[in-house]
Amino acid sequence: MIPDLVLIDDDPILLIILEKMFRKINPKLTIQSFESGLDGLEFLKNQDSAHKPIAMVDVNLKDISAWDFLDKLESSPSSVPPIFLITSSVNSKIPEISREYKCVAGFYVKPITLETIKKINHQILEVS
Repeated sequence: MIPDLVLIDDDPILLIILEKMFRKINPKLTIQSFESGLDGLEFLKNQDSAHKPIAMVDVNLKDISAWDFLDKLESSPSSVPPIFLITSSVNSKIPEISREYKCVAGFYVKPITLETIKKINHQILEVS
């Protein structure tokens, strides 16, 4: 089964918190989580192009930069899912750089609020 949402962050505690928040808003949501950016990237690249899950990706992954992640995803022959970038950094260049990627559907600074989760869930429902 293809998940509706893929969470990619090297913080396992945050992944648990995000899953719980999303399930509170939408209990029927199917979620796949990855602590490795490379594993998450491979998963997304290998999904059927008929239904790509929305993904939330941490900008500061340990094993791959968000920009390399997005470059590799956008260069894959299959369609690219909408990506929401999340970061704890307040680097003002991150939103500017993220606009260079067609697949980036949004950018959020941690901590992720319930309001942010509701917005992303709304987009998941629109895509499904």
